[in-house]
Amino acid sequence: MAKLPVSSAARAFGMSRSTLRGITKRGGVHVYEGNLVDTAELEDAGYIPQPEALAIEEARQSGSSPAQKHHTAGTPQTEIVLKDTDLFRQIRDEFRRELDAAHERQVRLLRLLDQMTRYIAKTPQPGASSLGASLPTQNRKPIMTLLRNFPQGLTREEIETKLESPKNLRNTLQGMYRVGLVARSKPGVYMLGPKHRDPDA
Repeated sequence: MAKLPVSSAARAFGMSRSTLRGITKRGGVHVYEGNLVDTAELEDAGYIPQPEALAIEEARQSGSSPAQKHHTAGTPQTEIVLKDTDLFRQIRDEFRRELDAAHERQVRLLRLLDQMTRYIAKTPQPGASSLGASLPTQNRKPIMTLLRNFPQGLTREEIETKLESPKNLRNTLQGMYRVGLVARSKPGVYMLGPKHRDPDA
């Protein structure tokens, strides 16, 4: 690497002179006597030169023509280094793109998984709609017998209390309601369905 004037170094690294001036003012890169900038310092600071432009600027400073400079710099070893550098940059950039895309896919999958989990939690279990029809007679008969004695209807809590039921009968009553075994005289109050009010039913 060589020391180049600020304007030449800016062209070699594909930036404006004002940008390079700002970099030198922040102290990451020094300006030496003769208004020169060390291109090695620019690379150490993370800035990437443009090989063709750098070769041209270095040729100008050395007094040789760009063609001569290219001829001098274009040894097989130099060409290999330049090609390898470009290849590594391409691989690095491709890895970054792939990692970003993978992260976005992961975020989308996690959101979908969360939505699916919530959906499953809210979805009734299979067979819930026919719960009332599949209840054994010994489970529904006490409820129907009790309601037959209270034609005005009872709330779920009253039914549970009178039957001394150790479990919540909400699902049972909802299932019986869906198949017509019980009806609602008003919200939350259950009575026998019209077809089952006959004592012999």
